[in-house]
Amino acid sequence: MSTVKMKWALITGASSGIGRAFAQELASKKFNIVLVSRNQSELKLLSMDLEKKYNIKTYIISKDLSLLTSSQEIYTELNQEGIDVDWLINNAGFAIYGKYHLTDIKANQEQMILNMVSLASMTQLFLKPMISRGEGVIINVGSTASYQPVPYMAIYGASKSFVRSFSEALWAEYKDSGVQFLTLNPGPVETKFFERVNASEASVGKRDTPENTVKTAMKALEKKQISIISGPHSNFILSNLGRFLPQSVLVSITEKVMRPRT
Repeated sequence: MSTVKMKWALITGASSGIGRAFAQELASKKFNIVLVSRNQSELKLLSMDLEKKYNIKTYIISKDLSLLTSSQEIYTELNQEGIDVDWLINNAGFAIYGKYHLTDIKANQEQMILNMVSLASMTQLFLKPMISRGEGVIINVGSTASYQPVPYMAIYGASKSFVRSFSEALWAEYKDSGVQFLTLNPGPVETKFFERVNASEASVGKRDTPENTVKTAMKALEKKQISIISGPHSNFILSNLGRFLPQSVLVSITEKVMRPRT
């Protein structure tokens, strides 16, 4: 009697926010879930909840993706466990707010590694076996910050521009391979992201929910879209202002919006 092999989805930044919402959504569709985050205690609680509620398997990896070695370590561990990743959701990321010369250089380096280097490495490592199998899904979480430079969060905006450009290039490169790429570009979302940023100026506009953000991504996947801006329609409008304004005007407006108020 044949059995259907359940697919595995790997989600980074899975302990809260958008990552957690992806875990809930995919578990409800009977995916087994690899949960990756630094917060092992939160991962354990989420793991128990998913297994009990949806009768699926989970696998926990407590790893800091702001370290250069982490991506390879995750890939090697899963290979040793015999887990083939069918869906990869590169969701982990963070931002630092403030005048650039006053921010911490080590934290800025970690931000670049996490937001860009680890995302690109995870994509490359897990893409190869997907190509061999002729199927797979990779969702890279960008931001509406990718559509213009972001004063006081210069590295974050630039890193998300990298994510969008990188992911859209791969969408075209592999569109006939059976592997589907999607860039998800949320505006402000009600997550712990803003706790770490610790600046109200960084949250512009109405915050969406993680659950709605994930549902938007799933609908975009069904339509085989290259990328999607989630949240209120105002996110789409603001993200496309650069098409109509000179860059100096656009960045000056953004600077006034993002300028520290204290």
